[in-house]
Amino acid sequence: MSIPIESDVSTWTYMPWHEEYVMQNKRLTKEHYKLVFLTNHIQHLLDQGQHDPAREIFINDVAPVARRHLRFEILIMNTINFKGVNQEMYDRHCKAHAKLEVGIDDICVRIADTDMSNVVSFLRDWLDNHIRKDDAAYNAEIVKLCIKDG
Repeated sequence: MSIPIESDVSTWTYMPWHEEYVMQNKRLTKEHYKLVFLTNHIQHLLDQGQHDPAREIFINDVAPVARRHLRFEILIMNTINFKGVNQEMYDRHCKAHAKLEVGIDDICVRIADTDMSNVVSFLRDWLDNHIRKDDAAYNAEIVKLCIKDG
């Protein structure tokens, strides 16, 4: 099995790309794409028994992209005044982000002792559930306000 090629989603066997991951903001979509790619790359390394390189990918690539992405999402939500549109959903989204950041930080601290198969499961579940449900809610507001560039 070869290393998954970022531009060839047919090689993404662990976590396929779904159109629901596309946001109206290009930067958000690119970050979703990068995180899905990295999740597949980590799984590929684990399939080859390369646990230390998988850990390095998480620390050096996934964690910084994920943190930046979570903060940018909140910035976009504030830009479109999503709090004013749906306070409860905004608060829930912010709490979910805070919980995700704590989870990412916890993995980074314990990376040497962490079962990386649990990490890829965490990433897959977070990305799939969060994007399809939580992000989809404010994506509609991005469309309404025409905030598509990023």
